[in-house]
Amino acid sequence: MSGYDSNTRRVAFLIHSRWKAKLQCFTPINERLAYIDIDIQHLRLRIATAYFPHSGYGELHVQRMYDALSEIKSSAHSKKRHTLITGDF
Repeated sequence: MSGYDSNTRRVAFLIHSRWKAKLQCFTPINERLAYIDIDIQHLRLRIATAYFPHSGYGELHVQRMYDALSEIKSSAHSKKRHTLITGDF
């Protein structure tokens, strides 16, 4: 699964077929950030993946990523989900 309508940049998840039925949602935020909610037995997870802006981007782009990740984490907490953040930092 991958998100966003860009042909040059996007984030994705590779999910094994045995976990497909456990997947609750896939939510792309932008071309650099997406998350999935997955329930495995009694564990409710939100897994976010991020491709952070490189040094050619300004501080504002980096701060927007942190703000978006903070919102993803807060939303997961309110839904009683554990959060795992992965990506290229």
